Amino acid sequence: MSAPRPEFARVVVAYDIVSDKRRRRFHKRLHRYLLPVQKSVFHGTLPHTLYAEINRLVERELDLETDRVNLWTTVNQPLRHRIWGPPERKSLIPVGAGPIIL
Repeated sequence: MSAPRPEFARVVVAYDIVSDKRRRRFHKRLHRYLLPVQKSVFHGTLPHTLYAEINRLVERELDLETDRVNLWTTVNQPLRHRIWGPPERKSLIPVGAGPIIL
């Protein structure tokens, strides 16, 4: 029997969105769920249903040919990192930049 799934996930979202209109809309929607750390970085603890909503928001409303979104999550496991956007664009937070404390 597997362990019960935790109800919450710790999340960090960083984005680089080309269109001002999409960037403002994405910022407003993230602000509903997470706390802003900088202009394009948010963090917080979310129920799994809202975590899934952020994934849908990224896939539904952003132009993944030009925009870039980094999403870090942890739920009683090692930190996971998911990236949307063109592969040739560099990560917003470089590898080796130091620990992310959630």
